[in-house]
Amino acid sequence: MNRRAASLLVALFMTCPISAQDDPASAQKSPPSVITEFPHSEGWAGEGMPLNITLRAPSPFTGTAFFNLPRIPKTAFIKQGSPIVGSETIAGIEYYTQLHSFLIFTQQTGSVEIPSFQVRFEYRKLGAKAPSSVEGMSETVDFESKRPPGTGADSLVVTANSMTVNQTWSTDPDTLIPAGGILTRTIKRQATGTTAMLLSPFEIPEMAGVRIYSTEPRVVDKSERGESSAERVDTIKYQFERGGDFEIPELNFTWWNPDSSEVKVETFPGRTIKADGPVIVVSAAQKEQMKWIIPLIILALAGLLWLAWKPAARWRQRWHDYCNRPETLAARDVKHACAQSDATAAHQALLRWNLTVSPADSDASTALQQEQNHLSSYLYSGATQTRWDGSALASAFAALQRDRRQSSRLQKSAAVLPDLNPTR
Repeated sequence: MNRRAASLLVALFMTCPISAQDDPASAQKSPPSVITEFPHSEGWAGEGMPLNITLRAPSPFTGTAFFNLPRIPKTAFIKQGSPIVGSETIAGIEYYTQLHSFLIFTQQTGSVEIPSFQVRFEYRKLGAKAPSSVEGMSETVDFESKRPPGTGADSLVVTANSMTVNQTWSTDPDTLIPAGGILTRTIKRQATGTTAMLLSPFEIPEMAGVRIYSTEPRVVDKSERGESSAERVDTIKYQFERGGDFEIPELNFTWWNPDSSEVKVETFPGRTIKADGPVIVVSAAQKEQMKWIIPLIILALAGLLWLAWKPAARWRQRWHDYCNRPETLAARDVKHACAQSDATAAHQALLRWNLTVSPADSDASTALQQEQNHLSSYLYSGATQTRWDGSALASAFAALQRDRRQSSRLQKSAAVLPDLNPTR
């Protein structure tokens, strides 16, 4: 064959299409490494919406997958247990898989969008010394969140499939408690289809002559075969400062049952307590001596109260509202959990706190984000580690709160300053 004929043959061979049988690698497109599954298009506020993320790799996984979950107002992501490892065969090629399950809880009403977020994981090829890194993106999904009828527009909605409650007291109803003694009230709530962070603390009314203490609650979240359950145990202690009769008020907890489509109220009855001890009693002689003094004092106090009643009432209401804001209660739980180095309680309290603040506030501290990521890794990596230390998270959280208070004061100061160049 001469050189010209050979050149024509090579040119003809290069222009001919190659079939999949000739070169399977060129014809086979690699399957996606991140698969998003979001089975429901609507749900109730406070209901756990399942989100499944499947990771796919050609070799066994190594390390812990990272999910850069988005910050969405009044919305929290709850990781469900450990990933499920499996395998699948596509076009004759075996792939390793990891299924990561999340529940999305939102207090929003209307359309809620979960934007695409970054996913990173590693796998190790056979014989390779270093792992290979993979970065992928989830798909953007959305759903319609409905607020249950009969619930307030700003109230925290707890949506659960079932609820079991129980209340116990440390003494019998007829037991006489000495002045200075303590009565312990324990309330246990167990629910399915929700998370413990939504089982909010009770608002406990003040009582004259009684000191009231609430200990750190015990919260537990479980997930078995895709079914989530939650438990919260609150302990309230009443210390009676003097003798007399006291009425401990009942407590209530409201939740929504989607199966029966009704708002349910769980009532925890109060109790009448008789405390044994000195009771302040004014004698008849003292009453006669103060016969004219008391009316004068009452008139003077009435005048002062009339002048100060409205400002004082406003101040008391503002202070009461501040102390019982969901944000304040959640922040208190974060600090207490960090002080106890309780990783699970700190994680639950942080999620509850994130539901009450804007993403700009929660994202303002890089140090806090790093500590949250460290905490999530500690809880869900599955590796054996030493006991978690909450001091770093407590410092980052306290610094963010100081910055928020300083920013709020500066904004208020700027609001009252006059314009530099007023318009006439």
